[in-house]
Amino acid sequence: MFQSLRKVFQKSDPITSKQEDRATPKQEGQAISKQEWRQTGLSKTVVLPEAAKSLIKEMILANSSQLLRDSSIRRVVVEERLARFLAANSEINVFKGKIEHSIPNTVEWNLDGLKHLAGFSRGDQILRVLLSIDDVAQRLQSLKVLIVGPRIEDELLALVGWGFGPDNVHGLDLISYSPFVDVGDMHDMPYETGTFDIAILSNVVSYSTDQSKAISELLRVSASNSILAVSEACDRRSKDVAQSHFRALFGGDSTSNAIDLTTKEILALFGSAAGHVIFDHPIPDGVEIGSNIVIFRKAG
Repeated sequence: MFQSLRKVFQKSDPITSKQEDRATPKQEGQAISKQEWRQTGLSKTVVLPEAAKSLIKEMILANSSQLLRDSSIRRVVVEERLARFLAANSEINVFKGKIEHSIPNTVEWNLDGLKHLAGFSRGDQILRVLLSIDDVAQRLQSLKVLIVGPRIEDELLALVGWGFGPDNVHGLDLISYSPFVDVGDMHDMPYETGTFDIAILSNVVSYSTDQSKAISELLRVSASNSILAVSEACDRRSKDVAQSHFRALFGGDSTSNAIDLTTKEILALFGSAAGHVIFDHPIPDGVEIGSNIVIFRKAG
């Protein structure tokens, strides 16, 4: 899957390690002057010795998927994979069923968002928290993860980069160009009951006109004691500005679907199914646009 990354590094000139490039260690008990430290390259400007470059190159070739941890590298990969799909296919795959419970123009908005990779890196905050949870960090390869509404591959490739098993990472969206993303409706998911150990919804609930149905489906496909991570966009600008922003996005108004759900409101949507709260992050005071994020265990 990531052979193209390997080829990029294999095409570069071989990096050799010269003995003279390495700093000669002092004998035990000998003092090292500031000038000698400077000569070893230990300064605020980090210049890697040739030996370190060689070792890093070997590590990259052996574990190329770890490059996806870096968002700038991941963006290049996302752009390249999308470009390859578009070069070989005339159109993006779109859900063929009747879309009854989503805001008008949801599909059109997301298709347009592909042009500039809208939402890139939005899942990074959630991922950092997930990696800090012991029973997640210790079982990365075996955990089954669902991302609802990823649009692009960014969030999915980030999971792979941090060690989640590629075969266990799934996305679900009304549109897809990726083998990671199944085409489907979050109000009627094509998965067996209790399938996923982790479910992530980044700025997705506000697209629904029947949020209770969407939440019910998410709970159905989530395993007992699974981890649910939900973020929702928050816009603290004036009501007129926020309303104008919403209409620009969806071609409608926000009277029936808030785009600034608080973490308390998110938890309330899940009711008694929301168990232990692992992470509760309301948008900080003074920040106009951001995300309210809550991560919790499914009760029962």
